[in-house]
Amino acid sequence: MQKLVTQPYAAEDGREFVGYMQRILDETTRLQAEGRVPDDDGVDDVLTFWRAVTAQINADLGNAGTASRQPITSAVPMTQDVHQRTWAVLDTLYPLLRIIEMRGAIDLTRTEGVTRVVDAIHRGALTAAD
Repeated sequence: MQKLVTQPYAAEDGREFVGYMQRILDETTRLQAEGRVPDDDGVDDVLTFWRAVTAQINADLGNAGTASRQPITSAVPMTQDVHQRTWAVLDTLYPLLRIIEMRGAIDLTRTEGVTRVVDAIHRGALTAAD
């Protein structure tokens, strides 16, 4: 199977990312249950994608150890189709979440470290299929 391999990121940034994403995933799931975010396959795919990425980064942080100063690269199993579809749906889901944020139902404020890890994921590359 193909893998999305991230660009390197700092362990400290990775820890900020994991905490942020765990909160955002929980809040988005709550909003979905309340009917404020669509409960469909596209949104489920995005949530599944980000849960997998967050879990892998969390595991890689654990493997690196808390004192690690070396950049970390994560590899998440996924197909090109899932990768493309997820980013396409995210392009429509994120603006919806921003509107919901304006109404006070979610806080999307993120640190620069979180932004750097999201960029490392977005600039990551898919490996060839095994």
